[in-house]
Amino acid sequence: MVGFSIGAAALKGGAGAPQVIAYVSAWALFALQRLFIWEMPVMPPRLVWLRVAASLPLPFLAAAGAMLLGRP
Repeated sequence: MVGFSIGAAALKGGAGAPQVIAYVSAWALFALQRLFIWEMPVMPPRLVWLRVAASLPLPFLAAAGAMLLGRP
């Protein structure tokens, strides 16, 4: 819940929507507490790092999509 509050404060402070979308999506995909508490003990480490590597470009793609959709 803290990540969304920080994103809302950033929007109110003048940050652009694509940057906040990239921040929130990265925060949701790469939550370290979830990675170490839930994923690594349950799944093989190779699978966890594969998921992290596959998720790495997604915040950048979300920001790029927001920039493309935001243009008139």
